[in-house]
Amino acid sequence: MKKTIIALLSLSLLASCGASSDGGNDGGKTANSCDSYLAYMECTYKKANMDEATIKKSLDQVKSAWAQFDEAQMETACKASIDQVKKMPAVEGCEIK
Repeated sequence: MKKTIIALLSLSLLASCGASSDGGNDGGKTANSCDSYLAYMECTYKKANMDEATIKKSLDQVKSAWAQFDEAQMETACKASIDQVKKMPAVEGCEIK
């Protein structure tokens, strides 16, 4: 349960970051740090036994929020999210790069 709460808090952080920006809507672009963050979050969701549909929806929401950023802003947001994740207790079997 604790892992699920941590994962959802991280998702909320990223989703709220994108709310104030008004850029494009290319949901497919990601920076290197963002790919690393997405892989980590997917791992934590799976460890928390979330179903595949919920995982996909959660990750798609994050990508949608990021689509509002230009590449530099997105990389900065992802690095900040990674820094926050690193301050939290590690999820066994999941590694953030």
